[in-house]
Amino acid sequence: MGASGNFKSTGRLTVGQMMNTNFKSLCPGDSLKTVVEYYQKYKLSTLPVVDENENLIGVMPRKRLFKALINGEGLEARCGDYMVDKPVFINVDKTYDEYSLVVQVTKSKVDNVVVLDNAGKAVGMIGAGEYLRESLNFITASSALLESLFHVNYEGIVIVDRDGYILRINPAAQKMFGISVNETKGKTIKEVFPEINISPRLCIGLKETIRSLPVIINQVPIIENDEQIGYSFAFLDISDMEKIVSELEIVKKLQTKIDYYRDELEKRDSGNRFDQILTANPAFLKIRREAGLIARSSSTVLITGESGVGKDVFARGIHEASPRAKGPFVKVNCVSIPESLFESELFGYAPGSFTGALKSGKPGYFESAHTGTIFLDEIGDMPMPIQVKLLQVLQEKEFMRVGGTEKQTVDVRIIAATNRDLREAIAKKSFREDLYYRLNVIEFHLPPLRERPEDIIILAKAFVGKYNRILGAKVTGISLEAQEALQNYSWPGNIRELENAVERAANYVWEGEITLENLPSQITDTKQEPDAEPPSYRDTLENFQRNVLTDALKQANGNRSAAARLMNLSRSAFYDRLKKYNII
Repeated sequence: MGASGNFKSTGRLTVGQMMNTNFKSLCPGDSLKTVVEYYQKYKLSTLPVVDENENLIGVMPRKRLFKALINGEGLEARCGDYMVDKPVFINVDKTYDEYSLVVQVTKSKVDNVVVLDNAGKAVGMIGAGEYLRESLNFITASSALLESLFHVNYEGIVIVDRDGYILRINPAAQKMFGISVNETKGKTIKEVFPEINISPRLCIGLKETIRSLPVIINQVPIIENDEQIGYSFAFLDISDMEKIVSELEIVKKLQTKIDYYRDELEKRDSGNRFDQILTANPAFLKIRREAGLIARSSSTVLITGESGVGKDVFARGIHEASPRAKGPFVKVNCVSIPESLFESELFGYAPGSFTGALKSGKPGYFESAHTGTIFLDEIGDMPMPIQVKLLQVLQEKEFMRVGGTEKQTVDVRIIAATNRDLREAIAKKSFREDLYYRLNVIEFHLPPLRERPEDIIILAKAFVGKYNRILGAKVTGISLEAQEALQNYSWPGNIRELENAVERAANYVWEGEITLENLPSQITDTKQEPDAEPPSYRDTLENFQRNVLTDALKQANGNRSAAARLMNLSRSAFYDRLKKYNII
C-alpha cells in the first residue's frame, strides 16, 4: 500500500500515494491456477499481464477467470488466452480527480486499474477502495494538523455555524474570556458574547471590548462549494498594548511638564533670554535687536542658519519677549518624527482612530501650543503631505484631528527653523513654494561662528563659568595658546561644538587653566595650507555631523538605540543619518 501516514503539504492526493503496491504481475503463459493463487495471496480481483520486457499488455480480471472455467477450461490453461488486452491504465504522478481516476475506473471493464511509472512499468493497482482508504487517512492527518493549530494558537478562536451557534472554542479563547466549553454548548455567539455583531462580510481589525477586555476581532466567513456554512472569529488581546500606550502618554505628559518648569525656572533665573545671547559682532547685535522688536507681534518667523548657531535659543527668546510669554512654548523636531506618525503628532487624533489609539483621543502639538508658540525645528525635513496641512493651519488657523469630523481653531504663533537652503529644496520639489512664502514673513539668518571671530573667546569663557557651576569644577580660565587654537579653528559645528569642547576640557582640567592638551584633537591639529581651497560649507557640515554620530556611538559603546537617545533622535531618524553618512 502507499504511505498512508505521509501528509503532503500540497493538500491533494496523488495516485502514487493511494495505489496498492502489494501485487505481482502475470505473464501470458501463466496458468489459471497461478491466477487463482495470486488472487488469494494478494487479495485482488484484477492483475496486470506483462511481456518478457515487463511492459503491460493486458489485465486478467476475475470475470475472465470465471468465463474460462464455465467454458470447461482446466486450471492448467494459459491466462493469456482470456486476458483483457488494451487495458485502461493511469500514471503514478497523476492527481486523483474525476477525470484521471473515477471516470477511467468506471469506463474500465475491470475492478482495478493498473498504475504505470514514467518508464511504463506496472508499479501498483488502484480502485475505489484504495481511494477511500487513503482519503480517510489524508482527512485524519489534515484534521490532526488543524486541531494542533487550533490548540496552540495564542489568539482566541471561536467557530460558529451559519445560524451563529458555537461549534468550537479554543483554549486561548477560554482563558482570555474566562469561560469553559460547557458554558458555550448549545448557545449562539450572541448569547455568550453580546458585544459581537455578526456580519456576512469579511471583517478585519475591528476593535471591541468583550467582557471588559479590549480586543481586535477578525471575522471570516467559512465558504464551502460557494455556500456560506459558518463563521470563524479570531480575538487578539490588546490590553497590554493599551497599558503601554497609556504609560507612554503619561511619560510624555510628565516630560512636557518638566520641560515647561525647566523653562520657567530658567526665565526667573536669567531674566530676558536675549540677554544670554552674548556677542560683540555688529551684524549679530543688529539681529538680536531686531528679534526683540518683532517679538511683540504674532507674525510667523523663519530662522535659518547652520546647525549649532543658536536657532533654538533665538526662538525661545522671541517667545519669552512676546505677549505670549505666559503661554506654552512647544518645540517640534521635524527630523525625529516618523512620517507615518507626523500628522497625529502635530494635530492629534480622535478617539478610536486606529489600533492602539487611546479611548479619549490625544491632542497634538498644535493644541498643546494654543495661546503660545510652536517652534518647528528642521522644517526643511517635513514630509510633503504634512506641508499641505501646515499651510492650511497658517492660512485658516484651524485643523482637524486624525479620524476627527470637526475642525478646531487654534491661536498659535509659528516659528520655524532650518539649516537647509529652502529655495534649493523648492527647486528640487521637496519643499512647497507657497508654504515657504507663508513662513518667510520675517526671516533671521544667524551667521556661523567662523563669521563671528570676536565672539569665540567671549562664548568660551561664558561656557567655562556655566560648567564650573554644573560640574562643581574650578576652571580659572583659558591659556593664551588654547585661546589662539580656538580662534584659528573653523567651527563647523558652531556654538554647539564650542560648548562641547569647553565641557570636555573642563572635565579634564577640573582646576586651573584650560590648555592646548585639554582641547579636542580636531581643534589643535587643524593646520590648513595657505593656498589650499577651504572646504565647502556642505562638506564641513557633513564632516561635523559624521563626527557627532561617531562620538555618540562611542559614548554608547556601539549601542545604536542608546546613541539615538543621547542625540535626542528617534531610532529611525538616527539610522537614516547613519546610512546617509555611510557609517553603517
